[in-house]
This record gives sequence, structure tokens and C-alpha cells, in this order.
Amino acid sequence: MLTLTIPLLALPLLWTTLPATSLSVQSGDWDNPSCTKGVVSVSRGERAVMACNISNDFRGVIIYLGDHRKGQTLFRVRRPGYFRTAGWQLHVQGGSAQLVIDHANDTQAGCYTWHLHGRQRNVRVTMLNVSEAEPQDLKETRHLLLASSRDPDMDTPHLPRARDQLNVVVVVISVIVFLGLLLVSMSACTQSICPRPYAFWKYEAPLI
Repeated sequence: MLTLTIPLLALPLLWTTLPATSLSVQSGDWDNPSCTKGVVSVSRGERAVMACNISNDFRGVIIYLGDHRKGQTLFRVRRPGYFRTAGWQLHVQGGSAQLVIDHANDTQAGCYTWHLHGRQRNVRVTMLNVSEAEPQDLKETRHLLLASSRDPDMDTPHLPRARDQLNVVVVVISVIVFLGLLLVSMSACTQSICPRPYAFWKYEAPLI
């Protein structure tokens, strides 16, 4: 009789815990990780930033350069804070983790595998591409072209504007046409006013 009483007493407790468990699942406890997508491309020596965010606080973050079995372990942290290793910086605060490379080089390019531990465990991958640094003169030329495209009234050194060239061509053509008309009108005026030279000495013999 006692053995039957214990399960019956446990039933009300079970019914009270089930709604609480269901409410916990439906209250948005999923991590919903969101990381830097696709490929991050920077020039050699530039700053590169990658990040992962979750809806809950981090309980642990592990970052590999490459695959987790064969790659290089960059960070393995279980608490918030600011962490550094040769060439990399990791800042973990709440549900945000940011990986920063101040001066990217070829050895830091590749696949970054993030193992994120919040209320669940998630794995995300971000690619870093490090390209050849752009020459300084090419940077300046691109800057001038961008500035010129934004401000049409801005004069760009060494790059004459097409509008100015068109104005010069129009002026030259106008001068040539004017001079041609002037010469034609002077020629017509001369022929109509001045007698022909042979009109003064031409002699006709009298008829007999």
C-alpha cells in the first residue's frame, strides 16, 4: 500500500514541473549564433576583424586556424575578458566575441573555425584572405578618382576634364568658321567694287 502511495504523490509534482520545462524551451534560450559570413579580404598589413555573437552569455570560446584536428589552436577561453596571442587579440564580453588582427600577413590567412559554447554548442567557419598591399601611388590615384566622381566641380590634377576639352574645341572651330566667312565676304566685296585691270587699256578699233 505504501508503494502505491509514493507514485501517486509524485504525480502532482511532475505536472507542475512539466509546464515550467516547456516554458523554458519556448522562452528563447537558443543561442542563435551569428558570425562574420563569407570571406574577409584585407591587404597585407591592414587590420582584420571577425566576430561571433550569440543570444546568451558565452561559457567558452575556442578558435582554430584551420581544422580543429590539424589546425593551430589560437584561443581556448572559458570566461569573459581580453586575451592576446602572437598576432591575434580576442575580446569576449557577454554573448559577443571579437577576433582582431592589427597587421594581417600571409601566415594568418585561411580558415578560422569557431567552437561556441553558450546554452548549446555551435561551430562556425570564417575565411580570411590576405592580398598584396596596394602601391601608394595607386591608392592616391584611386582616391582622386573617387573624390572627382563625388564632386563634379572639383579639379583633378593630371586628369583634364572632358568638359574643358570640349569648350576649347568649340572655341577653335568658331574662330576658324568666322575667319573663313570673313575671307569669303572680303573676296566677294573686292570683285564687285574694283574694276578689272584690263578694262582701262582695252581698245576697240572703229568700224569703217
